[in-house]
Amino acid sequence: MRTWHAGTAALLAAFFVGVHASHYRGGDIAYTSTGSQTTFTVTQSWRSDSLDYTSVSGCGVSGYTSSSSGSIVGSGTDSAGNSYTTTRTTFVVSSPTSACQVYFSSCCRISALVSGSGGNFKSTAQFTTTTLNSLKTAAAAVMQVGKATSAGGYASVLVPVSSATSSGFSCAINTDGGITAPSELAARAVTGGCRIDWYNSARSYTDKIPVPLRVTSTADAHFVDVDFILETVNTGGAPVVAMSRAGQSLSSGAALAFATGALAQVTFVATDPDAGASISVTSSGGLPPGASLSASSGAAPFTTVFSWTPDAAAPSSGVVQLIFKDNTNLQTSASFSFAVPSQPGSTDAAKPSSAVPGPT
Repeated sequence: MRTWHAGTAALLAAFFVGVHASHYRGGDIAYTSTGSQTTFTVTQSWRSDSLDYTSVSGCGVSGYTSSSSGSIVGSGTDSAGNSYTTTRTTFVVSSPTSACQVYFSSCCRISALVSGSGGNFKSTAQFTTTTLNSLKTAAAAVMQVGKATSAGGYASVLVPVSSATSSGFSCAINTDGGITAPSELAARAVTGGCRIDWYNSARSYTDKIPVPLRVTSTADAHFVDVDFILETVNTGGAPVVAMSRAGQSLSSGAALAFATGALAQVTFVATDPDAGASISVTSSGGLPPGASLSASSGAAPFTTVFSWTPDAAAPSSGVVQLIFKDNTNLQTSASFSFAVPSQPGSTDAAKPSSAVPGPT
């Protein structure tokens, strides 16, 4: 974890005045508590040639996100090949004694958006003392969706959610901080996560829209925000991904249980409608510490296996979202949430979860 000093932060803030323009692609906040300490994890994505930062405030946190090489956990592109880089910064504080909010906000969103072009962005996490581990989400900074086939229709994408430590969740387009939510979007809770509907029948291919999403626990009303961009593409040429575990087919967003000390494997097979296509895979926000993929690229049909043996320090819950992209920059996501039950004689409070997903 990068340590920030007041003098360094002030110098950077002065040096980078006016830099926050058209670089931001997306981000989210989540938290994990060990009882006496709470770790807030901030993930952000920026244009690759203009990595940036924001301040983070609330719940005892006062600092800046990092874009140093040690903070980079992923990367990706849109359909035109414009690249972004994903960073992750952790802030460890004494656990708050009451409910509070931690957030980051700034200006500006990218200019090439059909709604919210150049506007502000803000993401927040609501901490509650009754939940040690917040809801977890994952969304690539740019996710692709097809175009609605009928007037007034919509196309959808799934944002996976792990609610292993909550009884359930609701999904809504976020209007926090006075930010106007795009009117063409709707969000609803479905099996495996939040379904985002974009009423895009009147839009053109390569059009993009920001998605400010809030996921709220129905158990105690704590929430986490995730922000990303949806892009309309012709999905007829995109990869098709099949996911399985121990030979049993799984749907994207499946909830899986892993055991401490036992090898867990999930197999992904990606095909492509284009003859001779090559496919690469990345994780939208990194893999759990110690997890790996057996292959990162290859000719279609392409197979990669997620492998992980959780140890005593493994996170008790989380989400893995993989993005499969072909050589034409069309992509498809496949995801699962996981839970690692506490061992007899242990509790979440005694099982540190400050480790955050590392780079793939």
